[in-house]
Amino acid sequence: MSMRGSTPKERGYGRSVLVGTAALMCGFMELWAVYSYVAYAMENPGGVYLSPLLVFALPPFVLVCLLITVCFALPSLAVAEVVGRESWPWVLLIATGIAAVPFGLLGGLLAGTTGAVVAALTGGCLLGSAALAGRAARRRVHTMSAWRALGRTFGAGALVFGLTLALGYGVYAIGLVTPYSPPRLDARNLYGNWSDDAGGLLRLTPDGRALALGLSLRGDEMAGEADTAEEEDKVCGGSGTWSLERAPDPRDQVIRISIDGCSASEEWSVLGTVDRPKLYQFRGDPDSSDMQVLRKQ
Repeated sequence: MSMRGSTPKERGYGRSVLVGTAALMCGFMELWAVYSYVAYAMENPGGVYLSPLLVFALPPFVLVCLLITVCFALPSLAVAEVVGRESWPWVLLIATGIAAVPFGLLGGLLAGTTGAVVAALTGGCLLGSAALAGRAARRRVHTMSAWRALGRTFGAGALVFGLTLALGYGVYAIGLVTPYSPPRLDARNLYGNWSDDAGGLLRLTPDGRALALGLSLRGDEMAGEADTAEEEDKVCGGSGTWSLERAPDPRDQVIRISIDGCSASEEWSVLGTVDRPKLYQFRGDPDSSDMQVLRKQ
């Protein structure tokens, strides 16, 4: 049965927004923790690190959670009340349907159909949890203060977050899941042809010679000379040399490629596996995620 009152204060809508936003923030933190542990086991160019600068992202994070709660989470609860289906499975189901629009669309743009389905289900859980937390806070409007409700929400979220961190750490500690590490290559693994998704070709020979055809092998020097985005996308080719610099950590091993036609030296790092190695480098702005990948043919 709905706990409806005669005034907004009695209905506790403000409290629903407050507690629902807190629950959504905790949900996103849970999602980040799970993603981080999954990312450790998948092929990735680097680990997931926390920076002190993230403190500046807190205000916009709170604002985004507030907007999502008001625009999507609480409307899920309102729809459930209108149709007379207020049990938690129905709230989650309705929230998933609503989440299919913003979350599913974003996931589809980033990762196709699979991404859309995963994003919609994940968004439904987040919105549904926020809606249910807001409903519980509204129903206790006469028996619990808003600050106590907020504290209990953050306390429960912190407990679940801590258990998730402990569980993830334990899974890796006992070896049930192992973190990803790039293959440790030697020169013999590098001989042959490498290609990118645009049809460019790089050939490395045992005598240390390199031949590039249609590859953007541009270092900082050449990138700095480009005046427009169109110029930065120009490819170059020619012959040159290559060398492998080994390191104790496989992530630090570097393949240096110098192509005469490019007037610059390029450093490539390693991904993939021993059987299917990849070379990669980040292009353009160091803070960007524009990664160029070469695959062994």
